[in-house]
Amino acid sequence: MRSFALIALTTALVGGQTPPPASDLMTFSQSMRALSRKVSPCVVEIVVAKYSTGEEEGTKGTGLLRRQRGSGSGVFVDGAGYIVTNAHVVSSAYSIKVAPRGMGPEVQAMDAKIVGIDRESDLAVLKVEGKNYPHLVFGRSDLLEQGDIVLAFGSPLGLDNSVSMGVVSSPGRTVGEENPISYIQTDAAINPGNSGGALVNAAGQLVGINSFILTQSGGSEGIGFAIPSNVVRQAYRQIRAYGGVRRGMIGIAAQNLTPLLAKGLALETTSGVILSDVEPEGPADKGGLQSGDLILTMDGVKVRTLRQVTMEIYRKRKGDVMKMTVLRGKTTVPVAVTVTEEEAEHDKMSGMVTMENNLVTRLSALLIALTKDNVGTLGNFRHEYGLVVAARSAEGLKQDIDIAVGDVIYGVNGMITTTVESLRDALDKLKPGDAVVLQLERAQQVRFVAFEWS
Repeated sequence: MRSFALIALTTALVGGQTPPPASDLMTFSQSMRALSRKVSPCVVEIVVAKYSTGEEEGTKGTGLLRRQRGSGSGVFVDGAGYIVTNAHVVSSAYSIKVAPRGMGPEVQAMDAKIVGIDRESDLAVLKVEGKNYPHLVFGRSDLLEQGDIVLAFGSPLGLDNSVSMGVVSSPGRTVGEENPISYIQTDAAINPGNSGGALVNAAGQLVGINSFILTQSGGSEGIGFAIPSNVVRQAYRQIRAYGGVRRGMIGIAAQNLTPLLAKGLALETTSGVILSDVEPEGPADKGGLQSGDLILTMDGVKVRTLRQVTMEIYRKRKGDVMKMTVLRGKTTVPVAVTVTEEEAEHDKMSGMVTMENNLVTRLSALLIALTKDNVGTLGNFRHEYGLVVAARSAEGLKQDIDIAVGDVIYGVNGMITTTVESLRDALDKLKPGDAVVLQLERAQQVRFVAFEWS
């Protein structure tokens, strides 16, 4: 508040205006105090414990398992105990404790379980037992404008229940060509430990989840980024309902048009989004889209970037009809495409599994044993033995173990596992606190995944 007063006074003096009355500054200060009192009980500190390998610590070749502790922040978004945070805060954690610091020192840390994680958006949903928790309501991040006042809540560097104030530097900042999310950029101080905390507007509504910073010093330099609440709300609802995020797809590959591409393809325009591929018999193909089409509009909105196309499709649900116009040669062509859901690997393998025969409850995973008969169908793997992860389940998930659909598990703690039964037997022998190392293949690379048995 002292900084705000100094800025206000400096601005007034430089502009030759009368400084604002002290009563105005006091009113503003009291409003921020009331806002902090309202929001603080809804924001929690998250303390996690996980195992990491020597390679992750920068000591290549040691292969040693090390205990690691970390902290971040989270936000109650429902009185029933649902908390939103960043995926990177809780990923691979074997223990998650939630401390609602803003509720007073008498409130103890609580165990939290993972409802689901979406690494693509870097969001996760946790659940703690209990009810009637104070929580924030979602605001509309699309209504934010440059210069709007925002407050960042969290536990930076372990300093629980902290708040910083700033403005929206940009309501829609893109970071990286492949990242489809447009972030809220703010100069409100965000530091390590703020990740997963709340970015709120002047009305105390949740408009973003603090996610990362750009820095050369390692600390806040006034360039922080938050995931917009419109994205968070959609991900939260889907994770809570399905254990993960379901995204729309229409079966296309597209890229931003460049002057060089336009010249080579003899196009008159040098900007926009062009279709490089259309999946045969996919939704886009059936709707009439063709490779080489230049997308002009989607549902009446002019298309400018690939990121815009990606987000518009992601937002759609299965069965939605997307109306588009494309430029084909020199002709404008209207098309209507029926959206389906992004095809997941577990959908391809669902007919090969049953809960009774293939579910490994302790890993919350459905597994398929590789055989000479099915290895060609399931993929091209390093070995002809192993267990393919066909699906993950949010039910009974006590910890987020770093295995994903499509991984192939070859062994546990140095013992080869070729059947679901052999893996179950190996896991049944473990005791709480034992170190577990899975050897698995992901994206044609074999790696170790380590965690503590709980």
